Amino acid sequence: MRSWRGGAAGTCWNTARSSRRGHISAGGVDADVVFTPVGDPAVNEREDGACRATYGCYSGQAEPMVAERARATTLRPTPRPPALNTPATAARQTSARRTPRPERPLPPTRPGAAAS
Repeated sequence: MRSWRGGAAGTCWNTARSSRRGHISAGGVDADVVFTPVGDPAVNEREDGACRATYGCYSGQAEPMVAERARATTLRPTPRPPALNTPATAARQTSARRTPRPERPLPPTRPGAAAS
């Protein structure tokens, strides 16, 4: 997770950084997580590659995400240990297992954009 704004004005990133806790729902995963800062250059290189692969076809979208200012904000989400989960979290997880979320369609690609 990165803040393309460099952290100062990124509300979601600032909340994740200060609380170190969050909840992720993506790609069929619904999990409570702990956010930890990433200082490993190899991890940042992989994140840069993922940003370029995802946003590179959109003019100007990838570069702010791979700039040094954004790289310094990289946080790694890891599953939260069960001991840190609250009763409300446990109820949400149980509910999520019983009721799968509907899949969202992918946004349309720009005409002429390279397919990956």
